[in-house]
Amino acid sequence: MITYTLADILALPHCYEDPTPIVDWFAGRETVTVADIAASPFPLGDRLWALWRLHGPHIAAAQAATVERAVRTHCLPCEATREWAERWLSGEDRTRASAARAAADARAAYAPAARAAYAAYATAYANATYAATYAGTAADDAPDSGELGFQLADLVAHAAAMRKGGQG
Repeated sequence: MITYTLADILALPHCYEDPTPIVDWFAGRETVTVADIAASPFPLGDRLWALWRLHGPHIAAAQAATVERAVRTHCLPCEATREWAERWLSGEDRTRASAARAAADARAAYAPAARAAYAAYATAYANATYAATYAGTAADDAPDSGELGFQLADLVAHAAAMRKGGQG
């Protein structure tokens, strides 16, 4: 099982000027897990930010689920990106170049589709944090979409599967 220390978390470049809330939450623990961070009292966006940065290198499956959901939700319905989204989802074309073109095509037509295409670009570039960020910002235009909650569930499920498979 992958665990993180207080030093691991405080080493992240964070937006909290005062780390006291993090130190207080950590009190009495030597380490925390992905599930602990996911269940912490911090805002959902902050928990995801930390998890993608801490756990991101280990979670290609969660990244793939996040980006596929963003492409399916935002690019497939958009006329400007539909053909590209079909190729991406089928696995026919997952290149950075085609994802960048789709993002450019969508930029004027439908901002969430552009962000979802950028998420695919980040995936092709093997950057889980940026992929999740773009998928999340695609959902910002539809705040009731639940995307951030889906990302948190993907991360926790992947960490649990890694633990069962002896990979973490």
